[in-house]
Amino acid sequence: MIIHAQVGICGGCVTSKVYEKFPDEEIYYTQHSMAKEELIEDKFGAHEKVNVVKPEELPEADIGIIEGPVCFQDKEETKKILDAMRSKAKKLVGIGVCICGNGKNTGGFISPICSSDGLERFCRFFRIRHFPAVRFVDLDYAIPICCPTPEGISTLIDAILRDDEDYLKPFEKMAEELPKSVLEDVVDEDLCISCGACAATCPTRCIEIVYGKPKIERSVNRSECIKCGTCYFQCPRSFIDLDKLTEKVFGELGDESLGNYQEIYAARSTDPEILKIAQDGGIGTALLSYAFENGVVDGAAAALRSEENPWQPIDFIARNKEDLLKAAGTKYSYASIIKTTRDAIEDEFGKFAFIGTPCMIQAIKKMELYPYGSREIHNHIDFSIGLVCMENFLYGSVRSIIEYEAGVPLSKVKKMDIGKGKFWVYTIDGDVIAIPLAEAAKYAGGGCHFCLDYVSELSDISIGSVGAPDGWSTLFVRTDKGKEIVENAIEGGYIEVKPIDEVKPGLGLVKKLANKKKKDNLKHVLDRKKEGKRIPYLKV
Repeated sequence: MIIHAQVGICGGCVTSKVYEKFPDEEIYYTQHSMAKEELIEDKFGAHEKVNVVKPEELPEADIGIIEGPVCFQDKEETKKILDAMRSKAKKLVGIGVCICGNGKNTGGFISPICSSDGLERFCRFFRIRHFPAVRFVDLDYAIPICCPTPEGISTLIDAILRDDEDYLKPFEKMAEELPKSVLEDVVDEDLCISCGACAATCPTRCIEIVYGKPKIERSVNRSECIKCGTCYFQCPRSFIDLDKLTEKVFGELGDESLGNYQEIYAARSTDPEILKIAQDGGIGTALLSYAFENGVVDGAAAALRSEENPWQPIDFIARNKEDLLKAAGTKYSYASIIKTTRDAIEDEFGKFAFIGTPCMIQAIKKMELYPYGSREIHNHIDFSIGLVCMENFLYGSVRSIIEYEAGVPLSKVKKMDIGKGKFWVYTIDGDVIAIPLAEAAKYAGGGCHFCLDYVSELSDISIGSVGAPDGWSTLFVRTDKGKEIVENAIEGGYIEVKPIDEVKPGLGLVKKLANKKKKDNLKHVLDRKKEGKRIPYLKV
């Protein structure tokens, strides 16, 4: 049994859709006396099992859900409702940013009632933040997002019914904390990895990625930041449970160095056109070509090289092999492709392939595990290809590496590569310049220093040049979906493969570098902890 109290005007309409997924649960709903009957009917009238009652008529229930802040004008009545919910519910959940924090947040929308003609003269509390409900009642769990998706609320209810305390743990203290922004707790702390998840999930579209970092800007619909907390919640560098993510994808934890996998190959494209321009065997381009030409997906996020700024990645949506060829080759700079993925979904792409670095894969998998503000992005991704990655660079840092360390104008660069302990620069004049990787690494993005994943352990397929011969890639087949894609690509003649134990330098080098990344970055994590700084996603 579930009881639901709506103490503010917003909400309800979203939560009511959730109850369709729990046909065996009886639902009892109550709201303050200012609520109009037609509003209640609009939200819950279609649900036969929803019983509208007065607060004193609420039955005892397994779960209680409250939405909305405490209005100054009906504070006593709302407190009565909250007390009734707390006494009747075994587990009480708060939904929405106005429920949580210390009352200083500026989140929430002005309702039609509160913005009606003359109300500003009538209500002396107009446009003043209301009390958060948590000031008057203890919550067991809270979702400080305006407003969570039906999928997310359903997931939380299901976890409570199953007593999944491991899953519920992140929600225990959220009611007490002021909803944060990625700018405060991630970007300012140099943890941002420029994935674009914040911009992709922002409900008012007010976050833009500027020079690789999120900025609060006016969006196209002139909405501004409402401090709803969604960007922080969905960020892969806020709270996260990597073991829980792994168990969701694979059902169990995998190898400490390389994660879960079914097969590992050395692989390359069989297409001369791809091999001519792609990097390390063109395996990513070949797999996506197979997916396009066989109707597996109809879109993929990719990055073109800017014509205005040499080697700066420009996000775009690839629709076919020709688009992939335009984007072939590694840029070694951040591309906020999760935001591009959202744009593609809004353009009605049904099935999407996602290719990105380990941290970007974590962001997508976090959306699957905690789908509270993800706006259905993850549901449109058919499969993911993860890149082997030691570190990544902002575009300005790439320019510093090339023009300062290598002494070459960026416009003269034909190709860049990382291998054998060097950052390699190939010029259009035929020169080859090797920069010690230790020199290049000092330009890496700050968030890279706290990443413990080298081989994109959570993806369906992982690819990278390390371990394979020149002109080939190491290919990890991790999931059943990844296996289906790779086997069909082999059968269709898109790629050729060799067992990894038949080539050199082989898997040993991959393991060595994976362990090195984990060891070195764990030291950075511990050093940061000694400084009293937080790394939320690693529980530090």
